[in-house]
Amino acid sequence: MYPNTRLVRPLRNGQVTLPAAFRHALRLDLASMLQVTLEGDSLRIRAYNPEQLETGSDWLRELYHHFRSIRCESALSDEQDVNSFIDQAIATLRAKADVSRRS
Repeated sequence: MYPNTRLVRPLRNGQVTLPAAFRHALRLDLASMLQVTLEGDSLRIRAYNPEQLETGSDWLRELYHHFRSIRCESALSDEQDVNSFIDQAIATLRAKADVSRRS
């Protein structure tokens, strides 16, 4: 087996636990996103950070960053709170876009 390889067992719902050493090496936390790619008969898992992407929409990247705190929470209160938070985030980004267009 390769030095950076570990055996893990999928749980009932298909969940897999990443070894702590791997999570620490990649600096993963509860808000981290992972990109999972199926390549033939292999899975490729890598840390995903949209803020480091060279392509894509700046406003979408900023919106993703704006939701970091909500992604860190273990449970959301209710759908109305989530919708309110989304509306607030979109209004904030639209206001920033209006200011930048006027400049």
